[in-house]
Amino acid sequence: MKKNYIVASALCALMLNTVAYAHNKSATKLTKSSTEKAIPYPNPQEGFNRHVIYLPHLANEQDAKVELLIGKTINSDCNQQMMAGTFVKKELEGWGYDYFVVKNVGPVASTLMACPNHKKAEKFITINGIDLQRYNSQLPLVIYAPKDIEVKYRIWQASEHIHTAVEHNKGNIAEKN
Repeated sequence: MKKNYIVASALCALMLNTVAYAHNKSATKLTKSSTEKAIPYPNPQEGFNRHVIYLPHLANEQDAKVELLIGKTINSDCNQQMMAGTFVKKELEGWGYDYFVVKNVGPVASTLMACPNHKKAEKFITINGIDLQRYNSQLPLVIYAPKDIEVKYRIWQASEHIHTAVEHNKGNIAEKN
């Protein structure tokens, strides 16, 4: 019985130390070197690059989202281009942190319109269908992508102004009350 009490006491002490350590670590500033030392994200596979996004602290991070723009810059004419690919969320085992892997990137597809001026310009073509990501300045966004793929991002923030929808229960919706 005494042995069980000692083991239980040791486990409680370990849990309290872990909580205190986690609280102190969350107060520290996130930097590239501290993240690389502290969180063992896997090295990229052959043919892939690891892209890391360190977000600055915001006062209301719950009102912000991160849009990941993953694609290629190509020299293009007036046609519309698109890319297919798979964006997979994975969990860093033993840590519970997420990272993302871009897979199955197909070739750039294009419409076949006749372009009257034959002018070409550089365009960034993205993989569609990637959801907005939660904004969290405490952890980096880590994305593994093939070496020929670029990773860019945009920060979206909610307006402080909240709009109210109009109740419209009668007549054609196209008509205004």
